[in-house]
Amino acid sequence: MENPELIQKFCPEITIEELIEANVLIADIGEGTIECNAVEAGKINTDLSDGALMGVGHAAIRAIRLYTQRVKQSFEINRQEFMKIVNNPTHSQHLAATAALEDAYAQEAMRIAEYIEDRYQALRGNVGILIVSGGGAIALKAHLEPQIKAFVEDKNIKLVWVDEDHAAKMNCLGLWALGDNSFFSKEGA
Repeated sequence: MENPELIQKFCPEITIEELIEANVLIADIGEGTIECNAVEAGKINTDLSDGALMGVGHAAIRAIRLYTQRVKQSFEINRQEFMKIVNNPTHSQHLAATAALEDAYAQEAMRIAEYIEDRYQALRGNVGILIVSGGGAIALKAHLEPQIKAFVEDKNIKLVWVDEDHAAKMNCLGLWALGDNSFFSKEGA
């Protein structure tokens, strides 16, 4: 695993040796997808890794539907227009839009938590550390973290939640590790 020191920063009780040797599930939550990568002995196992169409963007689309139903709005709005309403406390529909977004975030967080639990089952419970990262994990944290914490406590898994300041760096490192270890042959280079 590339740069285990960065992971250790978020969970100091995990030793670097443990992180390198442990079976790790990395849940990278983004705008429109979640990728769950299984890491065994410091290497990504692409056969056991999977992804799904879930994330903050899906929650925003659901929020728009909820909002338009609740305010009985007959015209469509796009995500940018919707987010302008959410971010403008003086807008007449701000509270309705904010409530719809919060409800949609809660629903998407539940879907993501269930997906992570499904990936745990697919790995036959052979997970010692769960790393949650990505922009979607940051946006959904208030709704997602309590569910994930309850899950890892129940399964005796150590949790590493990557903060906003390091999420982009983690994505870059992850892409580098995938490219370096999985996609490109060393012989043909």
